[in-house]
Amino acid sequence: MKRLSTQALVMATALSAGAVAAQSQDTDPVRILAYGDSNTWGWIASTDGIPTQRLSPSERWTGQLAERHGGAVVIIENGLNLRTTDLDDPVGGGGQLASRDYNGAAALPGLLAANAPLDHVIIALGQNDLQAQYNRSPNEIAAGIGSLVDTVRRSAGEIGTTYPAPDVIVLAPIPLGPDLHPDFTEGWRGAQAKSQGLAAAIQREGARAGFTVIDVSAETGPIEGIDGLHFSVRQHSVIADNLATYFAQALAETASPNTVTE
Repeated sequence: MKRLSTQALVMATALSAGAVAAQSQDTDPVRILAYGDSNTWGWIASTDGIPTQRLSPSERWTGQLAERHGGAVVIIENGLNLRTTDLDDPVGGGGQLASRDYNGAAALPGLLAANAPLDHVIIALGQNDLQAQYNRSPNEIAAGIGSLVDTVRRSAGEIGTTYPAPDVIVLAPIPLGPDLHPDFTEGWRGAQAKSQGLAAAIQREGARAGFTVIDVSAETGPIEGIDGLHFSVRQHSVIADNLATYFAQALAETASPNTVTE
């Protein structure tokens, strides 16, 4: 289980600074796709529940992660409210999206191809699978995460390119808050109890399939947003710090493997 100390975070800062200096004019920034849901998009939890707006780039974990690495990385944000691992949403959030549009497995192959070359993919999904309408166990959700990892691993050479498949890691969902906003109470019935065991189930799937899982719940605690479903700005910062530590060594030691040299 990836839990990172203050000492590790200090080391990450130093490594990141060195990595930025090491990025010469002849190398491209490392490209990281952040593939997630409303907590990647940056949903602002409020007493009004729905509707809401979006946190600023400097508050979202994606923007903070980019800032910690300076010009050494490009973060490609792709967070969609209500996105699941591999399920169509028969209810959805209104507007023009169809049920299939919320299915993370359906959208991922096209996004991998459209954003190639990629060096890393962060999968930050699983929370929406906890909704009552899906009736999924933590182990079933973890299997959905595993299928997304497989999709990334099979993505080499998409649409006539020579790019390798990117590295993939999973950001485990943190437990839901103790009090859900009335807008969410019915749709998320039973989700709080299931969320307590979700990170552990994803860790087991990661051990089985050989992928890295970042679990920050020991530092964040349960979700702090007033609606019980969405991160506080502090929690976004904790996530960015932990991911910066993970990526620091790769940035310090290697240039982008997808860089084309003359």
